[in-house]
Order: sequence, then structure tokens, then C-alpha cells
Amino acid sequence: MEHGTLVQINKSLAQFHENYIMDAKLGQGAFSVVHRCSRRKDGLIFAVKLINIRPLRLRQQFDMSRLHREVDIMSRISHPGIIKLYEVFEDSETMMLVMEYADGVDLFDSILQEKSYSEITARPIFHQLTTALAYLHSNSIVHRDVKPENVLIVKSPHPPLAGSPVPEHTPVVKLLDFGLSKVIDEHGSTAKSFVGTPCYLAPEVEGLRFQPD
Repeated sequence: MEHGTLVQINKSLAQFHENYIMDAKLGQGAFSVVHRCSRRKDGLIFAVKLINIRPLRLRQQFDMSRLHREVDIMSRISHPGIIKLYEVFEDSETMMLVMEYADGVDLFDSILQEKSYSEITARPIFHQLTTALAYLHSNSIVHRDVKPENVLIVKSPHPPLAGSPVPEHTPVVKLLDFGLSKVIDEHGSTAKSFVGTPCYLAPEVEGLRFQPD
């Protein structure tokens, strides 16, 4: 696998507040919330995902190693179509992931707003998404939860080349959320768990019931 910069995960939450200023909330999930933040030393903008570990520990099949696996995978990948992880801060109840900030809307909301996509508009989006997935697969990583809600659409500031059939301000695609991702390695590690979002599962996967990995 082509490694990016490995991310340290033993930094305390106090160190986060020493180095970053928390800003507006960008979104929220069942066990996490995402805020915009700025780095004190240079004012650069990032996104920080706060994962509340405490309620997760009450879940019967919770495994802390899965959170660390997400961090490990994100720290090892570097691709323009995938949100980049920079730093991790952690204590016994909270994990904070400092990531690349991209101002956009997820593909699900974009579809609702646009009502429909023409082929010429959809083509560059699918091309970028499949390129990101091909990169992951070439590094033996499976995402396991590809869906419109995990695809961020960011409006490109760059106009298309003269004569290009691509529409002006073609959006940039960023793949998000590696919480269910896994490395398939040469030592026999395989993806056997029945995971993902049910309404987006392929029919052949929906019919399977594997044991947890």
C-alpha cells in the first residue's frame, strides 16, 4: 500500500484546544458531530469530527479497534477524491478527527435540490467517484458503505478548458466516512461482515448473511 503520513492518535483533547479554535457545526450523526475549526498558528480551516465513545461502549458488538481501524486506513491514503485525515485527539470518552475541510453538499441533498442530473453533469461525478474507489481497491481497501450521503459535492472554482464538453464549474467529488472500511490483505483477511446501509446494498449482497469479521 502507498502510505501517506501516519497519524498519531495519542494526543489529548486539551492539545486540540491548544492548537485549534472550534467553529460552527457542519453536521451531525447518531454518535458524532462535525464542526468547522481553524488552526491557531496559521488560520487554516479544517473540519473536526467528534465521536462520542461513551454510548458506543453500551452497544453489544462495539469494538474500539474498529474506530482505530478507520483512523489507520484514513491515515494511510492520499487521493484528491478522498477527504484527508490530518490529526487525531482522543481520551476515554471522545475521539476527534481533524480532517480536510471541503465546503459542499452531499450527493443525496444535491440530487434532491437538482431533481435530476443530465448525463453530461453526472458523468464527471461518477468518473471521480469510481477513480477514488479504484485507488482504494488498488490498495486492498474496501469502503463498504458507498452511498450518496457519503459523497461530498464541492463546487470547483476552476472553469473548464476551452472546448471542453464538461459543464462550467464542474463539481469536485470527495468520498467520506471510512467507519466500515477494511483492508483486505495477503494474510487471509477478508470482508465477511454484513455491513452497509440496507437500501443501498446490491441484491446479491442483500441475500447473504455472513458472520461478523
